[in-house]
Order: sequence, then structure tokens, then C-alpha cells
Amino acid sequence: MFGIRKGNRKKRIKEFRIRCFQLVAGALIISISIPITYFIVGPDIIRLYEIGTSVRFSKGSIKSTLGSTTENKIKYNEDSVIAPKGTPSPVSEQSVAKQIEKKETKVTRDDYPAKKKKKKAEKEEPLYLRSGVYNFQPKWGFDDTEKYIQVVPNIKIPIKWDRRIIFPEEMLQNMYKEVKVAESEPEIDVIQTSQQDNIPYGLVHANVVLQSHPIFTATSSQLQHLDTLMEYLSRSQHCKDTPIFLTMATIGNDLYWQLVENFVYTMVKYQLSDCALIVCVSDEKCMKKCGDFHFPCFNYLSEPATSLSVMEQIAILKLQHIPKALLHGVDVFMLDLDVGFLADPAYMLKVYRETPIVDIFVQEDFIYLMNRTKAGWKTWYTEPLPNIGMFLCRGNNRTAKVFELALQSYLSLQDQEEKAKPGIDQKKVLSAIQVGRGTFALKFAYFTTDTAPLMDKFIKQHGNVYELGGELMLRALQDQRAMAMHTTCYEKSTKVMGLKASSVFWNPRYYDPLRRTLTKQLLFTTDAALQREVQALIWLALATQRSLILPNLLGDESSIRTIAQYNNRTLWPGFRIASVANDVKVSILEPAYYWRMSQHYSSPSHPVPAPDVVYFAKGESLERIKETLMRLQDVTRIVLHPKPSRNRLRKAENNLEELNLQIASWADDSIGDFGSEPFDTLLSRYRPLPSLDKVQSSEGGDSQLAKTVLTGVRNCYGIFGPPRGNSTCFQICE
Repeated sequence: MFGIRKGNRKKRIKEFRIRCFQLVAGALIISISIPITYFIVGPDIIRLYEIGTSVRFSKGSIKSTLGSTTENKIKYNEDSVIAPKGTPSPVSEQSVAKQIEKKETKVTRDDYPAKKKKKKAEKEEPLYLRSGVYNFQPKWGFDDTEKYIQVVPNIKIPIKWDRRIIFPEEMLQNMYKEVKVAESEPEIDVIQTSQQDNIPYGLVHANVVLQSHPIFTATSSQLQHLDTLMEYLSRSQHCKDTPIFLTMATIGNDLYWQLVENFVYTMVKYQLSDCALIVCVSDEKCMKKCGDFHFPCFNYLSEPATSLSVMEQIAILKLQHIPKALLHGVDVFMLDLDVGFLADPAYMLKVYRETPIVDIFVQEDFIYLMNRTKAGWKTWYTEPLPNIGMFLCRGNNRTAKVFELALQSYLSLQDQEEKAKPGIDQKKVLSAIQVGRGTFALKFAYFTTDTAPLMDKFIKQHGNVYELGGELMLRALQDQRAMAMHTTCYEKSTKVMGLKASSVFWNPRYYDPLRRTLTKQLLFTTDAALQREVQALIWLALATQRSLILPNLLGDESSIRTIAQYNNRTLWPGFRIASVANDVKVSILEPAYYWRMSQHYSSPSHPVPAPDVVYFAKGESLERIKETLMRLQDVTRIVLHPKPSRNRLRKAENNLEELNLQIASWADDSIGDFGSEPFDTLLSRYRPLPSLDKVQSSEGGDSQLAKTVLTGVRNCYGIFGPPRGNSTCFQICE
């Protein structure tokens, strides 16, 4: 019918069967040969050859590469270098002779453990790099660099070396040990003075440290240019063998200033403030606040004065002026303002000091995309790539060349809108690093996503239940031995709130036991009801001049299945409840505010205040509640709660004293402990605050404030909803 004879059809079917048999037989042979080969070679050693190096991987090391263990570290062969075919060898004749000798000498399975033990005894110093590719030239000099340049450009195979840094567990045992100022500060009189003057605990010590910063004794010529100032700081007594910690800032509002404070007080906490520097980018407000608080700041003005956007000025500053300091031999640790430290940066500096052959230590990043059209939201991941928001860079001609190439590429952009986009300068540096790796022997290593996680990726991998912060988030980060957190893709107010949720926000001015605060339990019923109550809370905080602790929101665990539960409770992070306009000048604190204070900013002379429960009756107006709060000006910490019914108070187990203890337990908990009662029981006793509508219709100043709050405060979108968008980067509260 189709022009194919019967005989030909049988022949083709026979050929098809033969091919299928061949495929099955081939697969069977391969599956059998792999374990046989593994048995012959031996389970203790697998040799992996890479371009430009020969690295031995033990069985435990391969597990370490996959992230399952870090017990066995990969050792490297200092004399073994394999050059690409047809290219000049980058090693000396002596090394080649040794390699030939090794090829001629057969190493049996029985001989290897003894050789391995001997080699381990010969080199006892710690090795933090997982792979030995950086160290295959033990004495890296100019001649070796030139030979390496000749070899690498001829390699056409993509180089995928593992650049991750592994810190030994024994090195990190005391990494999270806390030393409070009261334990280390000998000037007891200063601490007592701070209590008398109502200055927050620890702030006096920080001010004394900051006033002694070398920048305040620098000459006018040293302060004239950024590179000369950085060179001056690097040569100071406290910055020997320590990079300059550098960040750049423009102060748009109070939240951005909190990021600057976090950077400075983190440096003070870890005794690195003399090596810290903030660059205020064409921002007189930034310089004024720096002067008020004795922060070490440099006033950068675009030269010549142009109408460049802030992002363009930051790009020129990074790509043009930082390399000048690098050429002077100044090592730089560039940090974005949304980076916070969970542990002393000295641990990161240890690997920087002990592996001088590596030019750049950079945060490991990756990108993933979600396809919402596929069932289960199929996800694609990219290979690791550098994120220069955490960028530890040696001062040499190779790193300066990276910025030079990045600057040339940036200036070649013709589209002005493209130049003004955030992150364009980082992309140019990333491309220049890739060029440098292959053309002028640039070597870089990664601070892994365990050591320095990015918050959006961390939440993607572990679940947004960790946005609740407090002890839950801290325990998770400590379990993976994290040293820093980068709140990437958390924008506006959520950026600084992400740092606070991760316990990497350090600020003795912020964690003030004398700060007057207000909070209340929040239960979710509907979006409209939640918005009305949050608006009422914000109005009360503004009207009584108190900071508002916006708590984690409790939802119905029996009906909400979109997010993971914490202690059998369905909770939504407090910083993702309300979107607040800039003209609503309310100070919002994280749920773990007093828990953090008790951990790091309290002492017998500066205790954390106990919560005072203030009850409001059914039908009581907001104006009446405000009057009650105004009479309690001397009370530091207030928790609003609906007055219990008489029937509830009659029960002995539920008297007022017991209820106060329950509410205090919720307020003191880092996340919000609602006890063991089911949501329906809690909801039956719950009473929201009255609406602001009646206050808006009244006369006087309260009315105008109510209008401002009603128009400037709304719910975040997607409360108790699944993650949105096609990637981790989206406006968290939009």
C-alpha cells in the first residue's frame, strides 16, 4: 500500500531488533565494567586529571566535593603539571624529570598508603582550598606567571575547577562564642556614665573606639584622594596584613542609614574598625551624619561634576578609583551594605593570609529560574558564579587589570539607561575575572554558599519559614557554619529586615533597652481585617511616639497549606505584612528585637525590660486606648491585649496572672510562642483593634495622622501565599 514490499519490511524489523540488542548489551557491559575497574584500581584512590594540574582525590574527598563531608581534604601534587597537548610546558626541566620518574615507577596498591602517610607528615600546615589547582606552582614568580600565560590561552576545553574554600571543623569550634562589651571593657566608669546619661549599652565603648580611627589624624593631602587615603589606612598599625573593609553609601532614608550603622558597628564589634572606610557617594547628608556619629567616611564627588546617576557614579568609583589603590599594594575587602557578619571576619582573613597565591576571594552565587507553566514549577540552576557584593581582593597588577578591563567595557556602553542599571558594574567585573583567569593567570576562590549564603537562595532552598528569623534562622545558619549573610533581592525596608531576621545586624544604638515600644498579637482572618488592624497599630505607635514591633502573623494551620509550619504553627514573617509609604514615619522593629537584645546587648546594669500587658475592653475606641498609653509614658515595653471575659477569669487555671505569663512568654520568644492551644480556640478569644475610620472622621491632629496612615499603609501582596515570580529576585512586599 505504501510502496514497501513484504520482504523489505521483515528485513527492517530484524535490523531494528539487532540494534536494540546491541544497545542493551552495550549498556550491560558498561554497568559491569565500572565496578570491576573500581575494584581493580582500588576503592582508596581515583586519579582525576585536569588541564594544567594533577590532583589525587580520596574517596572521602569526593564526598567532600559533593558536599556530604569535609573530613578528608584533597592534597595536591606540587611537582605534577600536565600541559595541553602541543603547548609549551610551564614547568622546569626538574619537574618534568620527576614526572617521568613517577611514570616509570609503578605504585602498587600496597605501596600507596605508606607514600600517602609520608606525604602527609611532610606537609602539616592547614589547607583550606578544596582543590590544589592554585598551588601547583609552589613558588609562584614572574617567570612562572609568564609561562602560565603562554599555556592557558591555548586551552580550548572549558576549565571547571572547584574553587570552593573549605574551613576545617576544628577551626570553627568557638566561632560563635559571644564576648560582650561588659566582659572585655575595663573602663567600668564609662559604662556607669552611659547608664546615667541614658546612652544605650555598648554605645559609649563604640564611640570611644571610633573617635580613635586613623582617618581623624590624616593630613589634608591624604584625605584628598580615595586611593591615597586607603594606602594611608593600610599602613597604619592595626591594619598590618589586614585588608581595608570598604563600602559605598547614599542615604535615601533612615533604613539605609541603618545599613551604614550595621557596617560600622560590626567592624567595632570584631575590632576591625580602624581598617574600615565608608565612601559617601555625592551625598552631603551622608557626610553630615558620619560627622555626627564619628564614622570613618570619605566624601566622593564625581569629577568633573556631571549629571551622572548614583549608580553610574558608584560604577566609576569602583572601576576607576579602586584599582589605583590596588596598584599601591592595598588589599581591599569590598562589601555591599546588605552584607552582615554572623561570625568574626578573621576566619575569612585566615585563608586570605595563608594562601597568598589566590588573588581574589569572592562570594559564590548561582542563578535559578522557575517555569510556572510546568507542574511543580520546574527549576533550572546555573553553574556557580562570583558575586562581588563580598569581594576580598589583593592589591597587585593582576587584580588592577581586572578593574581596568571592566572599566573599558563599562565605558563602551552606548545606552545610558543600561549604564544606570544596578549591577552592571558587577557584571563587567565578572566578565573581566573570566578573561583574567584565562589570559593573565588570575586566580580566585569561592566563599561557598554555606560560608556566605545569599538570603534569597537560602530561603528558596530551605523554605520561607526561616524568614520568621530569631532562634530558628540562627540555628540553621550556625548548623551550616555560616560566617556572613547577603540579603540579595530583598529590597527597600525588607533589606535591613532580612539582616535582622538573620541575626547579622549589630547596632548598640538600635538595640536600646530604654526604647519605648508597642506590640500586639496578630491573628489572620482576612486581608481586609489584617490591614485595618495593622493601620490601627501604626497609628497608635505614631500617636504615642513609640516604636512598633510588628510580630509574626499567626494563621489557621488546618486550612493554610502553602507554607511550612514551625512547631505545628502556621506563621508568616512580620516584615512581610505591611507596605509602608515613606511619609509614614513609623519605626518598625523585628519580632526578635528583645531576644537579640538579651543575647548581645544586655548586662546586670542594663537589663532587658519585662513586658507590661495593657488590656483594652470590647468596644473601646482607639482614642481611649491612646489616652491609656499616654498615661504610661514611663513604661518602656507595652503589649496590647484584649481584656478577657469574666467567664475565662473565673477559671483558676486561667486567672489574670496566668494570662500575663502566657503573653509575656509570647513577647519574649524570638518568633512568637502561642502555646499549644489550636487556632480556633485562640481565635474565639481574639479581638482586633478598632478601625481608624472613626478617628479619620473626627477633628484635630489625630484625624490628619489617621488619613496619612490610611493612605500610606497597605498589606503586602501574597500573605500566606506561595513564592511568586520567575526567579528569587522580586519585590518581597510588592
